[in-house]
Amino acid sequence: MNIDNAVHSIKQYFQNTPTEQVNADVLAGTIAKALNIDIESEQSQDKKLSDAVQVFLDAKAKHQADSEEMGNILTAIENCQQQKRAAKEEGQKAEGDWRLRFRQLRGAITDEMKQQHLERIAQRELAGELDGLLAELALNKDRKALECSASASTLRLAHKEALVIYAQREFTRALPLLAGFAHAFKLKRHALELEQYFVTQNGRFSEYNRDIEKDIFREVNEYLKQLADIYPFDVNNAPELAKIGISTPQVNYTNDKFLSSPCARNRAFNELREREAQFKQQDSLS
Repeated sequence: MNIDNAVHSIKQYFQNTPTEQVNADVLAGTIAKALNIDIESEQSQDKKLSDAVQVFLDAKAKHQADSEEMGNILTAIENCQQQKRAAKEEGQKAEGDWRLRFRQLRGAITDEMKQQHLERIAQRELAGELDGLLAELALNKDRKALECSASASTLRLAHKEALVIYAQREFTRALPLLAGFAHAFKLKRHALELEQYFVTQNGRFSEYNRDIEKDIFREVNEYLKQLADIYPFDVNNAPELAKIGISTPQVNYTNDKFLSSPCARNRAFNELREREAQFKQQDSLS
């Protein structure tokens, strides 16, 4: 943003335009051009913002779905681990009871012992199946963690884009309001020029010359900064902002490395695909 260009352009506009002929749209365009702001039609801006908000909402829904699925995977892993611990404890107890009974009967096998033997085998097989399931769930968890980081990155980028487009539209809409500033600006500039005439004695003491436009805009800038610092956002009167939100969206189950680096995510996805292929191969042979 080039303030010097803006000051110069506005100065020329006011010098070449009688006060009663000042046009809000022309002034807004002059300011926008000086500040390198591209003023689009209101319809075009609204369409661009609507599209950006929808992209953001879709990204938000995708990350929410990924987070919920990750939660389900973590719950399944915890349940399997509990079942494995229980199966291991029951298997050890059944093993000890069976061996003790076997010795007491001196090798005689009763129907009851046959049933206990089958239960021992079932517990061992269950533990083995749970080991395989946990290995598969671990792969699922790693994949979903990468997907959570990817969708979180997309969500944050979509939020940034929507907020930038919204801010640009609101800024462009506010530019014509500066037309009401023309009277006060021109009056103060004239008064300061008159004051400078006396201070410099019609320019003979040039060391006392001031850049009047810069002084005025410096004062306006400080005033706007103070207003902005205390300005409260009211999302009730800004439906798009209510959807977008001011703050960066909260994300879940992300890895900082994968969140910020698409290349790191791609490498991790490739490594994961190799692990998944190896697991399928081993699972088909067992």
